[in-house]
Amino acid sequence: MYNLEFIRYFVTDHSITLYWEKPEYLPKETCYRILVDGKLNGETDKTHYTVENLKQNQNYEIQIEIFTKTSVLAQKKCGF
Repeated sequence: MYNLEFIRYFVTDHSITLYWEKPEYLPKETCYRILVDGKLNGETDKTHYTVENLKQNQNYEIQIEIFTKTSVLAQKKCGF
């Protein structure tokens, strides 16, 4: 199993940008799926992502999944 670690994040009034380290030994075709409160927000092949259109003074659960075309390799959840 791969371990995904957040290394920093930046918060504005209506967005959060998350940065994480790429786990070692991932397949080349690996991407990341970002879910907010269990709903797909987007996908990226980068090690950072900005979630936009957030409401102030509201809590969110953000989950990042590492995946390939055939399977989910790992997940990481956090609350903001």
